[in-house]
Amino acid sequence: LILLNIYYCKKNSFLITKYPVLTVCLFLVLPVQYFSKYHTHVYTVFFFLIIRRPPRSTLSSSSAASDVYKRQVPHSFTSRDPEQYAAIVAVTFSGYVRDVLNDLVHHDIERLMSHAGDLRNAPQVFERKLERFSELRGLTVPELGIQLAEQGHSKEAIEGTLSQNVMDPTVIESISNILDIPKAEFDVLQLDQDQEVTYAFVSPDQPDEQGSVKRALASCKHHIEAGGYSWSLYGKESLTSQFFSYIYNYGERPMELAWADQTQTLAHGDSVVIKPFIPVSFSADGAKVVVCKVAGCVNNRVMHECSLFAAEGLQRMNEDTTQWF
Repeated sequence: LILLNIYYCKKNSFLITKYPVLTVCLFLVLPVQYFSKYHTHVYTVFFFLIIRRPPRSTLSSSSAASDVYKRQVPHSFTSRDPEQYAAIVAVTFSGYVRDVLNDLVHHDIERLMSHAGDLRNAPQVFERKLERFSELRGLTVPELGIQLAEQGHSKEAIEGTLSQNVMDPTVIESISNILDIPKAEFDVLQLDQDQEVTYAFVSPDQPDEQGSVKRALASCKHHIEAGGYSWSLYGKESLTSQFFSYIYNYGERPMELAWADQTQTLAHGDSVVIKPFIPVSFSADGAKVVVCKVAGCVNNRVMHECSLFAAEGLQRMNEDTTQWF
């Protein structure tokens, strides 16, 4: 499950709260990861905003619909200065491990992690990938090296590529052909220390622009299907997203949503969750929201597999829901 939690903090108890207007938008992506027999990978994206409190608004009635979920957020705790508050918007989501955790706990986790490797040591992960794909062809890595030599590659080029010291594109091409694996599978992105936490800073002096203005939040190259943007909207815009969208209104002005025959007002402090592939029309006169997007069950691997289906397979997936046994 993907959870949207919004917490309010007291003045002087979180980050910088002494400024009377929007002064800092600091966005952090924390790939918090842990694994045991009872825990799974959990990734959390934190969005910190220091903003001026607008007048309390009356929340409009919510129209119940399964495609858009509205959540009313309570006002902040008691503060010495009611004109200011800090908001923490946290989107916590699980990765692929969570989907198969019930099966993984029946295996030797330490051995599993050893064969997966550690991205903080990219050559190790590359070696584990070679071992995994070679096994599917009845080969070991040394036997793969022999076949590479038979194709005319030098010993230095082979050893340099297999150890990832000096990558030779022609050797990678041959490995891809021998194992019948796309070359992209051997692209291993090292997880460096400065990528453990990433952030994006928006200047407080940046003037408001008319129309629809989106500014990307911090992102992480190792979690390519989680992201978002801050959005200032004057006018109207229609969007259909491939992701689960979590929208939080931190500005003073409301945003109107319309989908199918439903409408909803997103007032200050409100949030909504929108399912993928739902056309939604947004309209506002200067509304400011944070939009967080995660793939959930419609991740890139699922989309790739669906793209391989023939028309009959897609139709059966959608319509044939009866048991065959």
